Amino acid sequence: MPEPLVSIIIPAYNMADYTVLTIESVLAQTYKNIEIIVVDDGSKDNTLARLQPFADSHKIALIGKTNGGACSARNAGYRASRGELVAFLDCDDLYLPEKVTKCVQCLEKNPHYGMVFHPEVYIDVKGRPLHLPIWSPKPRAPAFLELVTGNFIGNSTPVIKRAVLDDVGLWDENIFIPADWDLWLRITEKYPIGYIGEALSKTRQVSCYSLRNVDLFEKETIYVLEKLKTKNLPPRILSLGRARRHFAAGSYYLRANNVNKACECMERAFQWDALGAKERAVYWIVKRMKINPSWFFDCLRISRFYFYRALCGLRRLCPVGLCQGLNA
Repeated sequence: MPEPLVSIIIPAYNMADYTVLTIESVLAQTYKNIEIIVVDDGSKDNTLARLQPFADSHKIALIGKTNGGACSARNAGYRASRGELVAFLDCDDLYLPEKVTKCVQCLEKNPHYGMVFHPEVYIDVKGRPLHLPIWSPKPRAPAFLELVTGNFIGNSTPVIKRAVLDDVGLWDENIFIPADWDLWLRITEKYPIGYIGEALSKTRQVSCYSLRNVDLFEKETIYVLEKLKTKNLPPRILSLGRARRHFAAGSYYLRANNVNKACECMERAFQWDALGAKERAVYWIVKRMKINPSWFFDCLRISRFYFYRALCGLRRLCPVGLCQGLNA
């Protein structure tokens, strides 16, 4: 049985150095029946010039277009592709060598799956591993209902059957931040999905677009949830999904030092669902920070003072050897 052709579609925009590394990670795959389609979305740097040697040597198909956003570039790449299986890879992310091989094997062993995904590891701008949890945990069935409450599938991790994309539709070009979440929802609503419990890609943390555009994040995620109103979902699931998206927006505002907006978003979240103890604790802190911005830092100073007092007492009571680990 011949190996299926896998189309890897890479939307590129103003990240020439990273895009070269991304292409090289695909060329290093142990699976060889691959076509690489790179769509330059109107880059203003030297991306096209850097990628031209790959195109001249027929290692990639290079498409240039005016800027229309990542979803537009992904869709353009898909329309130019021929693969029975399709993967979308961001231009600053990397594949590990066995990525495509293991995804194809999973789909061949489980022909009822519409797509397969796996965990990812985070790297910094220089490619060094970040001390963050490996993302993309195994979902509890059914995946669709769990996805409604929050996205757990990394953008560059899935391999999808072409027939599935033709059925559910391509990337929604009306949105940007939650576009992957929107696509995964449409897929899992109709098809079971597979999971490989091994990190097979690296996601580079260059900047947090959502943190810089929190208003857009909140607006677009609500747009995705509004689409789900017609799906006859359990009311508790949809309410929990709304609550978590509002709470996530509040967390972004908090990281951007906008305590007032953070508090507003979290209040909206709790109008939809009580959430968990962790979220309620964060909200309790944020409310007090809104009333007295220095309150949290005053608490930190007080707690550090009492911790120091306790540490001094511990040193007096314990033999020196038992306390050496506390000296650092």
